[in-house]
Amino acid sequence: MDDWSLGRVALERSGGREGSARLLLVGTLLGGSLSLTPPVLASGIGAATAPSAGVPFDATTVTLQGRLDVLEGDDFTHGRTIDTYELVTDQGSYELSFGRQEPEVAASGSFVTVRGALAGSTITVAANGLTVAASGAAATAGPAITGAKRLAVILINFSDNTSQPFTPAFAAGVAFTNADSAATYYSESSWGKVTLSGDVFGWYTLPNTSETCDWTGWANAADAAAAAAGVNLGTYDYREYAFPYVSSCTWVAGEGQVFGPLSWSNGEMDNRVMAHELGHNFGLAHASGYICIDAGQLVALSATTANCTSDEYGDPFSVMGSSPPIRGLTNFERGRLGWLTAANTLDITTTGVYTLAPVEQYNPTGVQALRIAHGSSSYEMLEFRQPYGTFDSFSTSDPVVNGVTVRLVPSYDTYANTQIIDTTLWTLPGATIARRACVPTGSPMPRLLRVGRSTIRCLASW
Repeated sequence: MDDWSLGRVALERSGGREGSARLLLVGTLLGGSLSLTPPVLASGIGAATAPSAGVPFDATTVTLQGRLDVLEGDDFTHGRTIDTYELVTDQGSYELSFGRQEPEVAASGSFVTVRGALAGSTITVAANGLTVAASGAAATAGPAITGAKRLAVILINFSDNTSQPFTPAFAAGVAFTNADSAATYYSESSWGKVTLSGDVFGWYTLPNTSETCDWTGWANAADAAAAAAGVNLGTYDYREYAFPYVSSCTWVAGEGQVFGPLSWSNGEMDNRVMAHELGHNFGLAHASGYICIDAGQLVALSATTANCTSDEYGDPFSVMGSSPPIRGLTNFERGRLGWLTAANTLDITTTGVYTLAPVEQYNPTGVQALRIAHGSSSYEMLEFRQPYGTFDSFSTSDPVVNGVTVRLVPSYDTYANTQIIDTTLWTLPGATIARRACVPTGSPMPRLLRVGRSTIRCLASW
């Protein structure tokens, strides 16, 4: 097999002006003939990008450009997430495999160039084979989520499993009409800035089987079934596909496209799964827990990242964490979705006494998020909660309403997990993060080991 070179071809552009384009020809050379392997020309946002000099291509090697979709698969039972990466091009969608290493650039919605070996619909990405395209930008922050949003819940089963574990009416309650529905959750957390409505369709029995976890094929078949039944899915902003439990899917609870319109529910129809996957659609990552140990001693934060462990769903104060019971979104999540005003966030750079308003009630002029810089790209963010509404139904003795919580967070425009910090360092057997995470009234927070070495003391709560 010879190395391929790049050829130049004449193009007739509008206006009759001649130009040139660069083509990457991929195929099998037999004698003097080249049998091209589709896709021939990478597309989506531009022509194919040439490989690095001296990099040979065999018959399965491709360089494609398109949009990177990141899907978060959630296994609440085992406390793990399963990330899936797809490249969406004009030729179709391709699952990306990175072997043992995650890509350095994994921002959902980014326009990227991918180089690797194509087999079927999977591209095994070469080392350093995924880069953000020059004409695109990493889309770690989507537009603010506000206004009326429409959700279609589509109930499906399979040719080898026609069970219907819940009724359409039950699904409608979870999504829209129950007192603790997903619609109520986002209305309350957004102070009414988001309203969620929609419909439930199905059950539709697909010709597909459940032997393999073909969520994309199921979605396509479900859309076709709905269209055949007269449903116009184009009038909905989001779609959730709910089906009986399928053991072939490694995500036990659900999966959601990050910044995308689609989510899937694997045998679970409840408000936690639905609101959680919608959170991924809106652009939220997980709310994790953070525990650090230096020389056998529990500390709030360690200067050595390797001494800290993250619990994927370890934050009990968000639906993106370890609920139930599900609690309202954190101040960081509300800021990320565009619901906080500029006045709601205060960056602290000097010693002083600061007032922090509760996050549950709409307060466009009050400070509801205090941030202290933690290195160059993250913050220690303080939050204050009080009993309120359907989801933050704390008792007055709960530690979370008698102090502040502290999280390690990125900037609002970055898609990354938040980490709730163990601020009181309790070591009592059975003491959960829900009791350890709050700086009690009148008690100092142990010094955070970071540049600046901040000490936080909660003087009073109300």
